[in-house]
Amino acid sequence: MAKEIKAIKCPQCGSTTKTEIKPEVYRCLSCQTEYYLDDDDITVNYNHNYSYANSNPASGAQKTKLFIAIAAIVFVILTISILAGLLSRSEPIVNNSLPSGNTEPQKEHLSSRTKTFLPAQLDVEHPIAIKLVNRTYVSEKDKPKDGYYLEFYDVASKKQRSAQSLVASGYNGSQIDIKVFSDHNSYLIMDAELYKVNPAKDGLENVTKSFFDGYRELQTGIATLSFVYDDFGDGLIIMTNDGRKFYLYPLVKKIYKEDDFYDAQAGFNTLLPNAKENTLYLFTVKSNDYPDEKQQLLKVRYKDNGAAPKDLLDNVSWGNDYGGSGIFTERDPFEKVLVSNFQIKKSRVLNWKDITPGRYYFNPEMLYGDGDELLIQFKADANPKSSYRVQKIDTRTGQPMWTTPIDGQIIKEVSRFRNGYVALSRTDSVFVIDFKGNIAK
Repeated sequence: MAKEIKAIKCPQCGSTTKTEIKPEVYRCLSCQTEYYLDDDDITVNYNHNYSYANSNPASGAQKTKLFIAIAAIVFVILTISILAGLLSRSEPIVNNSLPSGNTEPQKEHLSSRTKTFLPAQLDVEHPIAIKLVNRTYVSEKDKPKDGYYLEFYDVASKKQRSAQSLVASGYNGSQIDIKVFSDHNSYLIMDAELYKVNPAKDGLENVTKSFFDGYRELQTGIATLSFVYDDFGDGLIIMTNDGRKFYLYPLVKKIYKEDDFYDAQAGFNTLLPNAKENTLYLFTVKSNDYPDEKQQLLKVRYKDNGAAPKDLLDNVSWGNDYGGSGIFTERDPFEKVLVSNFQIKKSRVLNWKDITPGRYYFNPEMLYGDGDELLIQFKADANPKSSYRVQKIDTRTGQPMWTTPIDGQIIKEVSRFRNGYVALSRTDSVFVIDFKGNIAK
């Protein structure tokens, strides 16, 4: 989450004169204290370096006065220490205050953020974001609670709603992946276990047993677990403990060996009986054969295999279609095409069209495309320093419905909720965009 903007003062002397040593680490120019920023708190790393001005050797009288002063200071310190020891009749006092100038109580734990997730939350009124954090507790009695947690945050209020401990599961910070399936639920993989994210209850439900039971191919146990590529649908790649590889599509209860999987994901003849027409949106990519062709925004109708294997159309560019595979030269006959016959069959494409013909795009990206809703991100011009903008497009006319600048941000993910969209930037900033394009940071 974004830090609250405050005047940065030295916690030792209160001076605002400083120099930045490295990102978010500063050295006070008054007392040479080094300190760094951790979320909204200032954590101090004391490193005093005193500079002494050159002077002439002290006289005998000056040395005598200096010796007397040092002796007096030592005497006072020893006296205070003895009295404090005599007066102490209870447990030592713990100083729970923060550095000078901050009266907030000391935090129960320190957290280092490692990753932020946006779960699917179509029917949620108050959107959430999930942070994976590594907690270190301050008190020794709480040390057994040290470890990783999933913290659920209300995006609008910026407040934590709940936290789920991963300590008992033994999770050690390894890769966590999350993916939205066609049932509009988010599923999370952690340590070869599969979980369903429940935004309404701020928690995870372990569905490994319910999803995997009944498959004799998996009886030896799961060694590794991962999602298939996004374009391949709602599948899981499983390596069993005896070293065999399978592709499981749990929502349709189908499991495939590798060769069978590639046959099942492509072509019209392997569609399941409940397959239906669907829509996807994509930007074409730069062409090697025709580099002067501009990027286009395509609306593609295709035969959707639902939660079963698929290979959605992607990486589309203008090229030469020679009518087959092999080695060809410019002397061989060819046709200039945008979507080849091979891609049409493989991705079960019915038709496509450029919905914004004649328009120029610079660094365009798809943010959200579902049915008639389409959000894109792009730069206004070819200037590398130009900021990105978010735009909602009318998929029937191709005309912009609204355009919103997002200065200094690049969005990497968007999730829709009941009253708008939640956006996650590449710097882990989370903000809401309503249906009119207004941003609530």
